[in-house]
Amino acid sequence: PRWTDARSRDYALVIDASRSMVGERFARARRLAIAMVTEMDPRDRVAVLACDTSCRTSPGGLRFAGAETVRSIEAFLATEEAHGASDLVAQVREATALVAGSRERDARVVYLGDGAATAGWRAPDAIESEVTEAVSASSTGNAGRTTVTAVALGNDADTQVLGALARAGGGAVVPFAPGEAVGSSALAVLEATYGVTLRDPRIELP
Repeated sequence: PRWTDARSRDYALVIDASRSMVGERFARARRLAIAMVTEMDPRDRVAVLACDTSCRTSPGGLRFAGAETVRSIEAFLATEEAHGASDLVAQVREATALVAGSRERDARVVYLGDGAATAGWRAPDAIESEVTEAVSASSTGNAGRTTVTAVALGNDADTQVLGALARAGGGAVVPFAPGEAVGSSALAVLEATYGVTLRDPRIELP
């Protein structure tokens, strides 16, 4: 069924700033994040986190999408460089804590990276379990409104880990391969975060 609820959303865009993202991959992640903020509904709020084993948040935290927010995020990301290890579970935990405070708004975490976990939990099943716990905790009293979407940057991204992130967060994996237009990819990621998600389906046979 098509989504009919017009609730506003709080977005945490997590850019993996670990060493495996150095170079053009990190530059593409920055461009995609800025394009997403540019295309967002003005009623939505957004913050960008540049994360390795810890996260740096864009100035002002959650801000309504708009030209001023885009400029602020551009300036913030221009100072960030890819270095260090990557703790994906810690990144998602910090992001969900940032956006899950409102009972009137949906919470959306979007991870942009290659899924290379080099610190903390690394196995896909362990990552899935830990992220499920983090999302469940953030949705207490607000069930079903926090999701995690993973954007796979590059053809060599770890799709097993990214799939675990998305399953745990009730979201989807969206590929962003070299050569794809940034604008259309930004819209595709945003569309993946809209609407209703089928969780915990059961099939009953005769």
